[in-house]
Amino acid sequence: MKAPMRNSEGELVNQDKGTPQGGVISPLLANLYLHYCMDEWLRINYPQNPFERYADDSVVHCRTEKEAQELRDALVRLLVGVSPKKQPKRSRRRIWFAQAGGL
Repeated sequence: MKAPMRNSEGELVNQDKGTPQGGVISPLLANLYLHYCMDEWLRINYPQNPFERYADDSVVHCRTEKEAQELRDALVRLLVGVSPKKQPKRSRRRIWFAQAGGL
């Protein structure tokens, strides 16, 4: 999809790659990307860890905090390796650990 973008000086700049923020195709492309780059990787490499994903938010269930940290680090390496942008500007890679009995 090609659409011009207005830069900080107010000029329209033609884009030659990507999709515009808020474009109708963007959520579909993001869902496909995450399905093949993350969901399938988790299913194959971590079958013992169930996970849920809603849009670009995910929860992966781990048995220990150490396992959660190792899996998070592996996911970061995977997604940075396949991402067109090598370093995301913003990220919310958090670990919430709850032992049996609640938080």
